[in-house]
Amino acid sequence: MPVLTRLVPSPLVVDIRAGALDDLGLVLADQRISASGRIAVAVSGGSGAALCARLTPQLPGADWYSVAGGTLDSAVKLADQMHSGHYDAVVGLGGGKIIDAAKYAAARVGLPMVAVATNLAHDGICSPVSTLDNDAGRGSYGVPSPIGIVVDLDVIRQAPRRFVSSGIGEAVSNISCIADWELSQRETGEVVDGLAAAMARTAGHSILRHPGDIADDDLLGALAEALVLTGISMNVAGSSRPASGGCHEISHALDILYPTRSAQHGEQVGLGAAFATYLRGELELSGQMIQVLRRHGLPVTADQIDFSDESSSPRCTTLHRPAQDASPSWSTSTSTPQPSGTRTTTMSNTSAPAPERSGQPGRPGGKPTIAEFRAVAHPEGLLDRRSGEHWAGRIYMRRISSRITRHLINAPVSPNQLTWLMMFTGVLGGAALLIPGLTGAVLAALLIQAYLGLDCVDGELARWRKQTSTTGVYLDRVGHYLAEAALLTGAGLRAADLFKQHGGPAWMWAFLGTVAALGAILIKAETDLVDVARIRRGLAAVEDTASVPRAAGVARARKLAAALKFHRLIGGVEASLVLLAAGIADSVHGDLLFTRIAVAVLAAIAVLQTGLHLLSIVLSSRLR
Repeated sequence: MPVLTRLVPSPLVVDIRAGALDDLGLVLADQRISASGRIAVAVSGGSGAALCARLTPQLPGADWYSVAGGTLDSAVKLADQMHSGHYDAVVGLGGGKIIDAAKYAAARVGLPMVAVATNLAHDGICSPVSTLDNDAGRGSYGVPSPIGIVVDLDVIRQAPRRFVSSGIGEAVSNISCIADWELSQRETGEVVDGLAAAMARTAGHSILRHPGDIADDDLLGALAEALVLTGISMNVAGSSRPASGGCHEISHALDILYPTRSAQHGEQVGLGAAFATYLRGELELSGQMIQVLRRHGLPVTADQIDFSDESSSPRCTTLHRPAQDASPSWSTSTSTPQPSGTRTTTMSNTSAPAPERSGQPGRPGGKPTIAEFRAVAHPEGLLDRRSGEHWAGRIYMRRISSRITRHLINAPVSPNQLTWLMMFTGVLGGAALLIPGLTGAVLAALLIQAYLGLDCVDGELARWRKQTSTTGVYLDRVGHYLAEAALLTGAGLRAADLFKQHGGPAWMWAFLGTVAALGAILIKAETDLVDVARIRRGLAAVEDTASVPRAAGVARARKLAAALKFHRLIGGVEASLVLLAAGIADSVHGDLLFTRIAVAVLAAIAVLQTGLHLLSIVLSSRLR
């Protein structure tokens, strides 16, 4: 008789007790996680680093890696550092940010990961998700869940109280998350995984009904077990659905609308869970949640999450579905009643638009100050990217674009729609060169400036709204290919005197313009294919430092080219300015002499740069 069951991914070992850290080495060896002792340990500069001296004698074969924080760049850097270490496993030692970075890095290099938590502020101890900050804000990445969990209650007691009580908010929010899931099942037919729901709900109720204080080992142990059980429930469901409902949407909306605040995620989802439970009409349960949150020092009012008065109280952002309409939509209000004829449900990551983001609390449809906006839309290092930021962006366009984008944050336009507009504007710039005389050259230069501005605006809007996507990156690259090729092809046709203004057409010039366009495309393709080749080999995308040629002669040639900057002339902005100058000279001279000289020079540069760029890549460490 067949046994109709399913396999549930779960840790090999879960060790939650006082003094558990003293046996970490034995746990790793006894469970055959690392029989050889070759371990990579990721630690933060805080609690993890403080435990390094204590654990070093236990782990003589370990290599220690300091992780700057919970960012995607830090996680990728950690993976690159560990790549050639021949380790058996990775240990993430610290808080939620370090554990998430270690989970992502371990997944990237194909190693099992053991989570050693130094606080209980999060439910990511055992979850199959890494939440990491990136250039666009914050993203969630699917990863294998940890193979081992170690929680030393002696260490947890030394953590700031807020970092423990926040975990109580995380656990209690499970109850509301499951209620939202079941509501969605009734209203939309979404499938609920009964086992995952039972695990997450049980974890939530175990904390809601626990009489202890966070100073008690009994409650700390129960909380750690609840967070582990929550992570396993996500494995069972195959998503974060058991621990993500309306309360999390409220928390994410607060992060988006008011990015300068500093409330813990667990604090926000705990308050959000009580509010969402009240909206569902479960008044008694909502009251119980509020009592528990208050008892453990968690916020239960607006002023306790940094909103000091009624005028600056956060608008509760909820997702509702009109009874007569099958598509979800956003509404905002400051009161608890639901809109007439609506059915509250939860938002999937792909079925609804992101909420608007505001930098001025309590002002409906308000806009952030320019400083608040730039703090998010222009993350640190954006303007310093050697190969990713145009000089015009650094000098003037980012100052202009940020003021434009700030007025678009609540507009009914998506970043990808702006990218399509960028493409169209760039191609139109090339077509404008077909207009005879100075008018065509001026119009082309203006359109290319608009193209550059839209290239800044779409990314800024995506970062502000946290709507970055692979599609957006792809469209952005295609847009650059098309715009530069169109401009140089248009320049060739202009030089060929397509409309016979000067005795043409002379097709040799059209051919040279096409050669310049092909060269511009090939140079971009040579750069992009480096990452394609590396990713297909399982390596990380290339960093700027890897682009330095290893051969001394090539390195000197590259430095010379960088100093002269002649290769930039085939870029869209530079080429449009060269053609504008040529157009002005032609209008004085009375023919197309200077435009034809410009096209010939651009074609020569494109051919030369295509070969030199390929040689530079092959001789550098980019492909190693």
